[in-house]
Amino acid sequence: MPGGCDIVIEYSDGKVFGYDRIKCTYAYISSLPIGSAEIVDLYARKYNEHNFNEVSFERVWNTGDGDYDSMLAALKKFDGNYTYNGGLLDKDLSAILDILIS
Repeated sequence: MPGGCDIVIEYSDGKVFGYDRIKCTYAYISSLPIGSAEIVDLYARKYNEHNFNEVSFERVWNTGDGDYDSMLAALKKFDGNYTYNGGLLDKDLSAILDILIS
């Protein structure tokens, strides 16, 4: 599925990882086996297939900005109209229902 959000996380051990095409950032980061104590900086960018090369990353959160919950709250603005529903995105649920009904 095109579009979504890219996230770059710098960890306290100096490692940096990128995660791409995330549809629901809050749910995705919540599922990682990490805590905010392990994260130094978190950057994100939201894009679609038309502006992929034009959108820059912005710093969303760092260790001085608060606790784990504040990090997750800061990510919610990148979720767009995707919402998490017990392991599936609501958009995924709609697509599944459309297939089952037809």
